[in-house]
Amino acid sequence: MFLKSTAVPSYQNPSTVPPATVPSATVLSPILPSLAVFSPPLSPVIFFPTTSSSTPVRRPRIPIRPAMNQEIDDDDTWAPPPPTTDNEPDCDYLLVSKESLMNLLRQCTVCRRGKNNLSFRMDGLGFTCTRECNLCGMRSPWENSKPLRTANPSGKERLPKINVDVVAGSVLTAMGGTKLRQIMLMSGIHSLSMTTFHKIKKIYVAPAIDREFSKMQQGVIDALRRKIEQVHEMNR
Repeated sequence: MFLKSTAVPSYQNPSTVPPATVPSATVLSPILPSLAVFSPPLSPVIFFPTTSSSTPVRRPRIPIRPAMNQEIDDDDTWAPPPPTTDNEPDCDYLLVSKESLMNLLRQCTVCRRGKNNLSFRMDGLGFTCTRECNLCGMRSPWENSKPLRTANPSGKERLPKINVDVVAGSVLTAMGGTKLRQIMLMSGIHSLSMTTFHKIKKIYVAPAIDREFSKMQQGVIDALRRKIEQVHEMNR
């Protein structure tokens, strides 16, 4: 049996055998700074001083201004500055859209988070809205015109001032209730019924016109009498 061997043959001179090759060490070339791998620095470690309690210490609050409530309570003569109004319209009534008014009345003015349930009562051009918040339960009325006092002591009859003013304006300008109703209905404005129009005209507007006419007539008569008396005194 013959084995394959890499040994030196016996007939060869050992002195002529080449020395064994030793692997040479690999020399690494220096890495340029621009090609070096960047490693970010470690984040700094911050140590907080330990306290005896586990609850964090709250910083004292620095007041920006003195307590106004205490100053108001101590000063009996203090009063807030009066409110101001710029460019106030020179009229008694303003036309407001239904959408804008509903958005205004829907918001609760007490809790600021709830929404009001609205209930309307129409009296011609005047109306009353009862608001009730669905969150805090605050209930309050709102009306677009002052109610005038009437001869009916029961309070069931309501006479908004705007109704009397509109009827008086239409009578003094000879417009009439039919023409007024047509204009307002065509404009999308809630109008007076003809029954209410003639009732207000008969009970309130016409007597007021008669009284004012009698007063002015009496003033003219008195002025004429004074002139006549002056003329008689001059002719004496």
